Amino acid sequence: MPDLFTRSELEAYPPPVSVPEETAALVLSLVTAEIRAVVGADRYDRLTDLSPLKAVALALARRMVDHPGGRRSTSRSVDDYTETDTWAVESLAPAELTAGEVERIRRAVGLPTGGAFTIRPGAPVRPAACGPAWRRC
Repeated sequence: MPDLFTRSELEAYPPPVSVPEETAALVLSLVTAEIRAVVGADRYDRLTDLSPLKAVALALARRMVDHPGGRRSTSRSVDDYTETDTWAVESLAPAELTAGEVERIRRAVGLPTGGAFTIRPGAPVRPAACGPAWRRC
């Protein structure tokens, strides 16, 4: 079975970055496991074309590599303004798909994307202290 992405594709994903071979292999393994869990092991193993999943896989992989918690140090200067960030490449963000990415994956492999409705936060609720609905607060 082909891989979801290659190291060169991961490095070329905007903005370009250099990723060590071991880190790229680990990220590929974690991303594959996460997507495989959404699709289901049997269905994933039967897939012959992984190209519909490539964009989601690369986006997740880059979020893992560009881990803001992996920042080692930041230095800034005032005169002639300079800014330097040092990153720890061995520190990865967790492999967590967003709800939208899960929906895209499920749609790409022909799985239902959800029920009759989706529960998402709506408008803020007025406090009970405001009184009846016909009275303004």
